Parts: sequence; structure tokens; C-alpha cells
Amino acid sequence: MFMNKLLRSKNINVKIVINKNIKWEITVFVDDQFKSDSFILDDRLSFSNCAAYILEHVNPTKAMKYYFCETNNYQRLKIVCLQELEKESSQYKSEAYEYLGRLMVTKKLNDRAEREFISSINNKRNMVYCDSYTELASLYVKMKRLDDAFDMLDKAKRGINELKDKESIKRKELTVKMLYAEICKQKGEYKKAIEILNELLDCKYEIDIISNIYFNIGWFYRLSGEYSKAIDAFRESLMYIYEVKDIVKKYNYIGDLY
Repeated sequence: MFMNKLLRSKNINVKIVINKNIKWEITVFVDDQFKSDSFILDDRLSFSNCAAYILEHVNPTKAMKYYFCETNNYQRLKIVCLQELEKESSQYKSEAYEYLGRLMVTKKLNDRAEREFISSINNKRNMVYCDSYTELASLYVKMKRLDDAFDMLDKAKRGINELKDKESIKRKELTVKMLYAEICKQKGEYKKAIEILNELLDCKYEIDIISNIYFNIGWFYRLSGEYSKAIDAFRESLMYIYEVKDIVKKYNYIGDLY
């Protein structure tokens, strides 16, 4: 008896074909790439757990992202990361250190997170760009180590210039520029932060991102004492949101400026 199952999420697409008569022989399709293997699985495992377990063997990086971003299964995430670090020939060590760093950030263990991100950078496999640059920059911003954050963003920016996928470039540039703007804000350089955010408005991002950019521009105008411009930016932000709670929140900010 065959069962065809499909697990869809923001980050993974796994199709599993199971033949119970042949000791759970499982055929897996991950992002249209065919993989096949046999696993000894417990009948009590839910399908989602079964799929995630298989994903660990097919693509550990996506398993890490799945556990961290979508299920918040930090215990399983840590296990997968440590398993990869124990393998001498693992090609996923950089990613494992990166997600351990992210895990440490959630626990507010900043010093440990810093060490993990640095290990991630040191273990990158001939990659010009590494997400741990921006992760480390974000951590340094939280720690008020702004010069160190700026240095990491410069390295991230140089790496982005070597990427080829346009969508990937656009997403990563968004992260980098938002962090640059945050650094400028913390330094009191509000006009420079606004200039950086205005550059992002020339790119075609999703409406919720555009709304957030306008909101931050409004916030920086407010901090610089330019209240009329802040109101204009907040109002522009309202044009890109549909959630009632978000609309009410933005109107409250506008009301505070009158």
C-alpha cells in the first residue's frame, strides 16, 4: 500500500512516497530533486515529524531553517547542528554554527552567539557571501558595538556584489541597508538613515516591507524633530497595510505628533 504525502512550508517542499510493505521505504522529492533511501521509522511519528526527520538527511540546511523559522523546535535544531559539526566531512558546518548562533541570540547569550557566528564565517565553503556577517552585525548593533557592526556589514556588502541571483541580492541588500540605517539612528545621524531607507523605496519589495520602510522613515523624521515630514511618512505607510491592528497602531503614532 502506497501513501503519497506532501509537506509544504515557506522554506521546504517535501514529497514522500511510503511503501509500508517494504519496511518504510521512502522516496523523497526535495525542491524537485529526487532522493531515495530507507529509514527505520516509528509508526507513532506524525507525518510532519517524519518529513522533517527525512529532510535532515536530505538537506540539513533546510532542516535547520525549518526548525528555527517555522516550528521553533530549538531542541531538535541543536541536535541537527551538533550532528553536522561532529562529521569531519560535513559540508554544512558553516550553517550549523550560524543556527547555533541564532539560537544563542534567542537565549540572550550574546558572547556565545558571537563565537558561533565567527566560527560560521571561518568555516564557510568558498562562499563570498555568508549570512553570518549580517547576523553578527545585528548582534553587534544590539550590543552597541557599532564600529564592529559597520565592519561586518561592509564585508556582507562586498559578498552580495558577487552573488548572481537577483532575488537573493535584493533580500540581502534589504537586510544590510536596514542595519546600516539602525546604526545611523543610534549615532544620531537621522538624515543619513533616511537617505538609506529612501534608496530601498526604489526597489520592488512586498507591500508589508514598503510599509515598514515608510514607518521607519517617519520614525527617524520624528526623532530629528521634523514632525510634518514624519506625519507624511506615517500616512504613506498606511497605504500599504491592511491589518486593522496595524492601521490603529500607525494612526496612534500620527496622533501623538499633533
